[in-house]
Amino acid sequence: MTLVILSPRILELCKITALRHDHQKYHATPNCILTDRQLGQLLDVVKVLETVSDPNLEIEHREGAQCNLLHVFNELLMSFRPDDEDMQVTRSTFVFNRFMDLLAVNYKKEHEVQFYAQELCMTPKYFSKIVTDVTGRGANAWINEYITNKAKNMLRTRPDLTLHEIGNMLGFSEQAAFTRFFHKQTGFSPRSFRG
Repeated sequence: MTLVILSPRILELCKITALRHDHQKYHATPNCILTDRQLGQLLDVVKVLETVSDPNLEIEHREGAQCNLLHVFNELLMSFRPDDEDMQVTRSTFVFNRFMDLLAVNYKKEHEVQFYAQELCMTPKYFSKIVTDVTGRGANAWINEYITNKAKNMLRTRPDLTLHEIGNMLGFSEQAAFTRFFHKQTGFSPRSFRG
């Protein structure tokens, strides 16, 4: 028997929305019987993930590579699970999951609800209603939270970057705009949060 555990931090880091959704779907029946071949394929991905995660290797885009491998792992695992009519994803949940996937890719440049609504071929009003219906929070709140979490992570882990550089990497043209945004979301200035 093989047990695979992914921490909520990994799921959040990589925004594997399908896996988060499937975790909820399969909570009552978490077991999945795999053939030796299927298990071998999943373990091959895990071995590559372990290699990419080795801190002794110099990998320029380590986090992106890890996320891509986790997406491959998820796709394989989902392809091995039997279909179940009771586990169908609703259209609204699908829209929200696609939104989160788009946000994970575009958050550095796109901070407006209109962009994500357009990508999903919806009006901003209808798109926001779907997100609110599914999660109880509006699309703008999700965008702001995502950017804020990325900013917090960079402020904690990248002392080599200036506040201007971090703001610029997150799509803010001026440090003052980044500072206003961060303070509004957290109640702290980026400088005081960094300590």
